[in-house]
Amino acid sequence: MWSFQKKRKKEEATFQRFSVADQIAPAIFEEERDYIQVGDGYERILCITDYPSSSYMGFLSKLYRLEGNISFTYHVEPTSSTDMIKDFSNSIEELEARLISGKLNPEMRKRAEQELESANNMLEDLVANDTGGMLLVHFLIRLHAESLEQLRKLTDKVTNAFSARNLFAYVPSSRMQDAFESCLPMVENKIGEYTRRNMDTKAFSTFFPFDETELFTKRGIAMGRNIKTKSLIVVNKWELQNRNGIILGQSGYGKTKLKQMLLMRDFMEGIRIFNMDPEGEDSEFVQKLGGQVIELSNTTDTRVNPLHVFYERDTKKKGNPLLEHLERVKVFFKIMRPSMTIDELAVLDAYLVELYESEPFRMTFDTDFEQKEPEDFPVLADLYALLMKKIEEGDDTLKLFSYVLKQYVSGANNRIFNGPTNVDLRNQLISFDISKLGVGSALQSCAMFNATSFLWDEITRTAGRKTLFLDELHVFADPSNPQSMEFIYQIWKRIRKYDGSVWGATQQVEELLRASDGKKNYGGAVIENSLMKMFLPLAEKSIHDLMTQAQIKFSDSERKILKPRKKNKGQGIFIYADKRVHLLVEPTEVEWELMGGKPKEEEAG
Repeated sequence: MWSFQKKRKKEEATFQRFSVADQIAPAIFEEERDYIQVGDGYERILCITDYPSSSYMGFLSKLYRLEGNISFTYHVEPTSSTDMIKDFSNSIEELEARLISGKLNPEMRKRAEQELESANNMLEDLVANDTGGMLLVHFLIRLHAESLEQLRKLTDKVTNAFSARNLFAYVPSSRMQDAFESCLPMVENKIGEYTRRNMDTKAFSTFFPFDETELFTKRGIAMGRNIKTKSLIVVNKWELQNRNGIILGQSGYGKTKLKQMLLMRDFMEGIRIFNMDPEGEDSEFVQKLGGQVIELSNTTDTRVNPLHVFYERDTKKKGNPLLEHLERVKVFFKIMRPSMTIDELAVLDAYLVELYESEPFRMTFDTDFEQKEPEDFPVLADLYALLMKKIEEGDDTLKLFSYVLKQYVSGANNRIFNGPTNVDLRNQLISFDISKLGVGSALQSCAMFNATSFLWDEITRTAGRKTLFLDELHVFADPSNPQSMEFIYQIWKRIRKYDGSVWGATQQVEELLRASDGKKNYGGAVIENSLMKMFLPLAEKSIHDLMTQAQIKFSDSERKILKPRKKNKGQGIFIYADKRVHLLVEPTEVEWELMGGKPKEEEAG
């Protein structure tokens, strides 16, 4: 044992005597005439020796995105404008002489004329001191491949692509090692005589590799990849003016999986999550994360009392909690019975005030509701008893409504709302599963509005970052009861004030845009107030509705991207503030496992 340790220490001491360069150098480094073998791979350096006479911002975008192991190196040195004036003066004289000689064929004459025009323009700028400074620019391209044949093909592809942009790529034969070392981060150009080119800062700025519109914030969450550039998309919603998002996409194209991925990534950041799950798609997933699933149905004893006074905790906002609650609970009852008239709602309002003021509740517009417990509030049975009393006294204005209300007091739905609120929110991740109430039913719509109202109360009274996820957002957009969608619009407007964020999702674009009070389309307003918008593949009618009713502009190429096809599941147009990209959503392997596994080719989440 002692002998082994002694030998090991001796080997370590020997290794440490090597320089850092020797320690990290590949086992094989052999220079050939026009390539270098580096370890098991092969490399070739190309020098750009000729440039186009003019350029524009982003003209190298496609070249920077070429497939293959390609890297780009620039060496840039400031230089004297006086020397440049002399050089350009000489170049102009030479070009004029060539044109006068009459020995140029039509192609050569055209090139010479373009070069002369460019040189004259540059000289004018130099004399007028309008260049922003002069530079000596050296441009090198480093290619790497696993075999010589692959290196040859890559070289041909790159030289042809650059040639199409009037950039000539030259192989510095017998100078490969110097060229290779010039591409290393040692700030030393050993083949400057091949690559030297004069240009002003304006011209050089068009070469910047950051000319593509990208989304990459210093901190944030990864959304996926930019299909066009292959770049990772990272966004930080907390730096935006509002933190709201909307996901619109046809069923089967990844809406649910995207929502779950966003939920998971917020959860991993320690952000508190509230999730509305109308179809029961998230329950197993939430439980895997250690979250709490709250099921609202006829088979559970969990309740959110609609007569519990929920209200927004805004100390700067002048208002009355009970008055605010009454307006909101009338929307709830209108969802319960959509045909309620204005007169019926007015009578209901008066009865509700009477109920709250009666014994044993004794709640008025001056009551401090912060001191009240869930058991202190009236329940639906109390309201029903008051209605029966009024009907017996001869006021049958709400007689038809009483038939509907009875279902929720002593009928089939008596366990859903009729009782004190008994929901426990002591978990970082809370998900309301309302799938057993009948997808799209009036009962589910009531529960969804009521639970969201309850969560809004929690969001406004607690500190810290939180995100609300509302799936099937179109459920709120009832054209006969636009106040329901107006409530959602107010959440979109105000949630930032409480350090919150909200994501909405739906595949029913037409239904989302149908809630209007004649002055404002609240579905369209929600989309407009979302600085993050993800459009997955959509039917042509949905795209048309977005363009005409929500003022979303799509180019012809974007409309092609959004056309539903088998191969574009999980991708679409992502808008982040004023930027937009063609995005491919990419959950990690662990995330896919938590979400139930990757869908098969013919499936989608």
